[in-house]
Amino acid sequence: MKLNLLKRVFFGLSMETDRESILSALFESIAIDISMISDEIKRTALEPGQICASGGGTRNEVLLGLIATVLDRELLV
Repeated sequence: MKLNLLKRVFFGLSMETDRESILSALFESIAIDISMISDEIKRTALEPGQICASGGGTRNEVLLGLIATVLDRELLV
């Protein structure tokens, strides 16, 4: 996939939209995407016993908390 094809659009932004709101929407989107992947894994395979998180996102406690919430699981980092 070409890098220039990876684009996102934020709807409903105004001059009053602050950085915190944009980051919150981004983090929620990531958590929901991971939840959808988890649902597909559960549908096609066994229920995972443990879920390990790795990479740059693990440095953000808010993001890890959102992911743990939507997965209803504790994450191993």
